[in-house]
Parts: sequence; structure tokens; C-alpha cells
Amino acid sequence: MSGVLLVCYLALIAIASSGSHGAGFYWSLFLNGTLIALAAVWAGRCAFHKRWREVALSVPVALIAALAAIAGPRGMWLVNGVGLCVLLLATAAIGTWQRRGTRAHTVRTGA
Repeated sequence: MSGVLLVCYLALIAIASSGSHGAGFYWSLFLNGTLIALAAVWAGRCAFHKRWREVALSVPVALIAALAAIAGPRGMWLVNGVGLCVLLLATAAIGTWQRRGTRAHTVRTGA
């Protein structure tokens, strides 16, 4: 994971050394690039271990970060905040719904 972050940061330093954009652009690119890299590494690791629920969680995180990078420095906070909040609430609702179904099945069958 540290190797991927190192490559990500080196690429960001190379982009920043061109100096063609403002500081907000580089800040946005730094934060979203890190989030995309970490989500991609985590998705790969979970896919290797066949933990598909975590893969299904980390891929949308990378997509939300990519959309936030497109939104720019000002829109980044809104896209990341709302997107990750909706993802967290949806994941919690799905987990609760699955546990509820399991408990109802257990109560009905007596298992």
C-alpha cells in the first residue's frame, strides 16, 4: 500500500512542478488522488481474499473521489461529503436489512 501511495505522490509532485494551476487545484488532486489510490488498493486486496462486500464498498469510494476530482477544488468537499455519507448510510441500511432477515428466519424456524 505504501508503494502505491509513493507512486501517487510522485505523480502529484510531477504535476505540481509544472505550475500551470492554482493551489486549490493541487490540494483537490492530492486529496482525491490519495482516496482513489487507497480505495483501489483496498478493493484489490479484498478481491484477492474474496471479500466481495468490501469490494462493493471500496469501488464506489474510488468513483466518488473521481467525481470529486472532476468537480474541482470548491465542489470537491460537497461531492465527497454527500457521496460518502450516502454510501455509508446505504451500507448501514443494507447491513441492518440483512441482519433483520436472518433474525426473522431464525425466529420462524426455531433454529
